Amino acid sequence: MKKQGFTLIELLVVITIISIMMAILLPTLMGARESARRTVCMNNLRQIAMANAMYVEKHGGNWIFAQSWAEHGPGDDKFPFRALSGNVKIFACPSTGAPEFSTDYFYNANLSGLNSSQFTVAASAVIAFGDFGKSSQPHTGNLACSTGDIGNVRIHRGGILYVYADSHIKWSKNGLQQTDTDVWLPVSP
Repeated sequence: MKKQGFTLIELLVVITIISIMMAILLPTLMGARESARRTVCMNNLRQIAMANAMYVEKHGGNWIFAQSWAEHGPGDDKFPFRALSGNVKIFACPSTGAPEFSTDYFYNANLSGLNSSQFTVAASAVIAFGDFGKSSQPHTGNLACSTGDIGNVRIHRGGILYVYADSHIKWSKNGLQQTDTDVWLPVSP
């Protein structure tokens, strides 16, 4: 009996089929990986929002000053959220990978030092924190007063995560829903 093997044509057909299947499956797997990163990022922002809520409650309804957010990064013991959050890693988005002691998130500088009782706009309509992108310098916290300050950040599948003053989180495709300046101001002009 003669031993039969694969012909060159059969081998090329099998390789082609495997290549096509990989081309179909890889984008799906990458999308699933980014969805998982977005979930981790959302959890990080939720923890930051909880730390903020504890800070506000502990300080009589007063929000953290922008200088404290900016001057004392997550690696600094003077950073007010560090003691409340208990984990420096929550300040790094897994999709951007901030260097140690910096943050991938911004704080709305319009809330700096305000008391919650001063809000004339519903807390559910005011942005407090969100995706900023990769920090360029360590020991800094990113500040924003409008969409223009965060630039063209599209971290999570073409969108951006925002935390509102009432601590709910929303993903916005292309950040378009947040271009209105009203969502950045807690006090009506």
